[in-house]
Amino acid sequence: MRYSLIAVAMLLGTLPLGACATGPQEVAYSTPTVSYRVLPGDERLAEDKARDFCGRYRSDPVLVDTVRQGREWVATFECR
Repeated sequence: MRYSLIAVAMLLGTLPLGACATGPQEVAYSTPTVSYRVLPGDERLAEDKARDFCGRYRSDPVLVDTVRQGREWVATFECR
């Protein structure tokens, strides 16, 4: 009888661990992006900055959009 109580206690002690093992499940993911204002001729500087930013995520920048705002451009990079 004593052994069966110990076995039940051990089994019940592992239940919370089993429930936590699955943990939160990912339902959405967004790729990190960064945007820079760029003057004509400074495109390379924006790419270099984006490379530094994306390095935090061990990925490379890919130019995904450019929008003109007056004399400047806004370049948006996605880390892939």
